[in-house]
Amino acid sequence: MFFIRTYFFICFFVLSIKQNAQNIDSLKVLLNTTKNDTVKAKTCASLATYYSNSDLKLSLKYTYNGINLSKKNKLNSLLSNLYCSLGQAYQADNSDSSIYYLLKAKNIALKYANSKKDLAQIYLVMGNAYDVMADNENALNYYMKSLKLFDSIQEIRGSASANMGIGNVFDRLKKYKKSIEYYEKAVDGYKKGNLIYLSWALENLGGAYQNIGELEKAKKIHKEALRLKLENKDVYGTLESYNSIGSILMKEGNPTEALNYFMKALDTEHKNNFEEETFATSYNLIADLLLKTKKHSIAKKYIDSLQIISNKNNKNLALKLKLFSLNSRYYEIIGDFKKSMNYNTYYFNLKDSIYNKETEKQIADADAKYSNEKKQKDIELLQKEKKLNLVELEKKQSQRNVFVIGFIAVLILLLFIFRSLSAQRKANKIISHQKVEVEQQKTIVEQQKHVIEERHKEITDSINYAERIQRSFLATKEMLDSNLNRHSKSNGYTTPNSHAKLVSASEQIPKQIRNNDNDYFIFFKPKDVVSGDFYWAASTSSATTINKQIKPNVEPVETHDLFYL
Repeated sequence: MFFIRTYFFICFFVLSIKQNAQNIDSLKVLLNTTKNDTVKAKTCASLATYYSNSDLKLSLKYTYNGINLSKKNKLNSLLSNLYCSLGQAYQADNSDSSIYYLLKAKNIALKYANSKKDLAQIYLVMGNAYDVMADNENALNYYMKSLKLFDSIQEIRGSASANMGIGNVFDRLKKYKKSIEYYEKAVDGYKKGNLIYLSWALENLGGAYQNIGELEKAKKIHKEALRLKLENKDVYGTLESYNSIGSILMKEGNPTEALNYFMKALDTEHKNNFEEETFATSYNLIADLLLKTKKHSIAKKYIDSLQIISNKNNKNLALKLKLFSLNSRYYEIIGDFKKSMNYNTYYFNLKDSIYNKETEKQIADADAKYSNEKKQKDIELLQKEKKLNLVELEKKQSQRNVFVIGFIAVLILLLFIFRSLSAQRKANKIISHQKVEVEQQKTIVEQQKHVIEERHKEITDSINYAERIQRSFLATKEMLDSNLNRHSKSNGYTTPNSHAKLVSASEQIPKQIRNNDNDYFIFFKPKDVVSGDFYWAASTSSATTINKQIKPNVEPVETHDLFYL
């Protein structure tokens, strides 16, 4: 059965875009003229991507330049992508270097929290690297990680590529139904945006169906893949499809139509001037078909063409093995059994040698895998140790910072307390001084109060004494009653009505006076204690005298006894 598994070594970068010749020239000019290191680093990444499929040496040059510039300017996301590109470049020739750079890319992406897309792309390329090494366990592990991340951000193209890788691993493990499951997911994903990859996904899907014997379905899928490749002008891809369809037709017992597809592949190789090694597959398939259909003379022509290619490529043991098998069958058909037996012997000896080399390779691969795992563990251990040292350093720095901050805080607090105490002392001093002044003023006030009280007492005593003296001059009630009532009754005198009204209208006259039954009244109310004017009365034997303040409207009456008022 003819089936060539297709591997995809795909790494999607933010800056990895298709560049035409004009854009490349512009990028080169930009790289030589710009002084901005960030722009230079991104330009190197774009140029490295462009030359990755045409000039690996030049691609690596730009990649290393981009890495140095990224390190210098701490462009961590770009740095991890460039290490990923470097790991991808070494996949075919140096698996140890490939894994080393891919692990650096992964660790940088994890440390600096690159986007999920960047990390998913790195996991995808790591899956490819382990896939090339036939390390199924690690390949499947990283493909699954990549798929999980791509699905979480709904990156359909990335998910499709991860599904393709997983399908390849299951195909190598001969778990074809599982590989079909993931190939179909890849086909669904590529249908939504990438027809070139879709054609290759269909190619792998058709091969898986071919492996489980569903030839009709496999042929239909291969024809659809061929149609897409012709539309996309994928010349190398059409060779794969032509040969796949031809192989299925051979199994179905249709050698004529199968030969037609094989010849289409050969014609495509001639038209596009492919390298000689590309023709080897077509020569082998055509010669095999012609021998099976007993057209040995024509088959010999293609066997000889294959011999020429083999002679130029002595290291291609797989090609020699096919050539020995074809020659053995050819000489058996024409009856030259000796040569047939010799080629058959060559075939089995080479097969055993290849088997031994493959065994040695498997042992070497297993040893390399162990070494890689050990290196990876050592790297992880060193990274953990570095991380622990970093944590310890950060802890010490944090403690130092806390101590410094605490010391500064204590100094500030002490300064604040000192200022507060100084202010308090100053305030206490002022208060003490004010208190002394207040005490002094209080003493003076109390002394002045005592003086005033003494003087007030003296004055009050003097006034009271004067008041007693003044009252001693006043006539007694008995004197007044005996003299005034007696005069008024003997002369028929009454107080005039106008005077009565005045007395009754005055609110200042006490009630006992207004209700007085006597024929007279005296209203004497000093403003203070001693009155400036006061009445007096005296009784003599010769005359009656009336004070100037009271002038009754009566004529004086001479009597034998005199009364002065």
